[in-house]
Amino acid sequence: MNIIEATKKALKEDKAISSYKINFNTVYFVPKGDGSLWLVVDSENNVAMSEYGWPASWNPKATDFLNEDWQIVDYDKTAIKNAIDGVS
Repeated sequence: MNIIEATKKALKEDKAISSYKINFNTVYFVPKGDGSLWLVVDSENNVAMSEYGWPASWNPKATDFLNEDWQIVDYDKTAIKNAIDGVS
């Protein structure tokens, strides 16, 4: 599916998305809030952190929007919560 459909479904179902062209099932992109923040989680449920000590965010490229291989995937919500809570 395309990234727009995948994002809508992920937000509705509280899941992440992954693409075969972007390391499917090794990197998950988790939309948070209204979808303006994307957290990056690896297959071991580690949240990518920025150099400033808060969760890193993903900014899709134009080519990411053209991919039609986006899938909805589950992720460890505790890992996300712990990363976000550690910053607050």
